Amino acid sequence: MGFDIHGINPKINKGTKPELLNWSTAVAHERMDYLDKLDQYHQDNPGCYFRANVWGWRPIAEVIIDTNEMYKLNLDPKFIEGIHLNDGSGLKTQVECDVLANFMTRFVEEHFATWSTIGLNTSWYFKKVVTPKGEITRLSVDKELEAKLDVYLHGKKYVPEGEFEFDGFIYNTSHNCNKEWFYEFIGFLRECGGFQIF
Repeated sequence: MGFDIHGINPKINKGTKPELLNWSTAVAHERMDYLDKLDQYHQDNPGCYFRANVWGWRPIAEVIIDTNEMYKLNLDPKFIEGIHLNDGSGLKTQVECDVLANFMTRFVEEHFATWSTIGLNTSWYFKKVVTPKGEITRLSVDKELEAKLDVYLHGKKYVPEGEFEFDGFIYNTSHNCNKEWFYEFIGFLRECGGFQIF
């Protein structure tokens, strides 16, 4: 489950979008060939499509909301209200997208300059555990520990690297996004001609 963000009028730098005539009758190698070509098309034309899972999209969405508030961008309230939904909300013009891209870049550089991952604190934490075999697993914490971790973080919205230490253990925030993915989204904004979230 995730979010598919489609450019409304994307800049086409190279190639034509591949078409698969009938997915249900295509054989495995035809499907794979189509998906490889589609992936290359999206790489060549970053304004066409951006995808994020729920865990990665939420930090991006919250930074959009905070950017809008901090720099008084006055983005469409319906877009802000629908930013966590797959209901087609978005921005309608390239001008709006350029403004958001510029100020999002500024926000990320001012707030997360030395971070490689941006963790969003939603009061949902995972305890990082290393098994005897050296495998890393993450276990949900109970309500009592969750409350202690909330107090420890003092309501901090963003957590560096999405990870912190408390009482000798490492914990992760539930929603984390690599900073490079933010820049991928900003690149999408600069070439999408407006977008819709599905």
